[in-house]
Amino acid sequence: MDQTTLLIVCFAGTAIISSLISFIISASISKKKSFRHINKVLKNAENAKSYKEVAAITAKIVDDHVVEHNIINGKINDLIIEKVNNIKKVASVRYDSTPDSGGKMSFSIALLNEKNSGIILTNIYMREASFLYLREINKGKCDIDLSDEERGVMLKATNSDK
Repeated sequence: MDQTTLLIVCFAGTAIISSLISFIISASISKKKSFRHINKVLKNAENAKSYKEVAAITAKIVDDHVVEHNIINGKINDLIIEKVNNIKKVASVRYDSTPDSGGKMSFSIALLNEKNSGIILTNIYMREASFLYLREINKGKCDIDLSDEERGVMLKATNSDK
């Protein structure tokens, strides 16, 4: 695996790990709130004069929890929708741009999401200069004609989820 691909994979891994840490922290905070609610019910239950009052207090707390869980479920759904746009498919290819260049210094990298939208970065190396091109991909299509290498790397990336 070349350095550029490794860098991209590390970046994607870091993004996924930070998302998981955020989710764990929010779940932990929610758990602490739940324990506070239970303690509150028990304290209020001490002052209750009948089982009906304890049941009413408990029902109110349960209703509060249902509201909290609905809010959390909404946030989880937002994360699920958001993750569709994250980079999921990565592929790269190295090649010689001209027969006399050697060393496979040119490359194309495809970075696509679940909808096969994203970018292809292509670096063409020549002895005198190096040229970097960015191709925007929308649902597996590009408005600009792709080179054989770019088409190949996009195909490789779109099939990487299978």
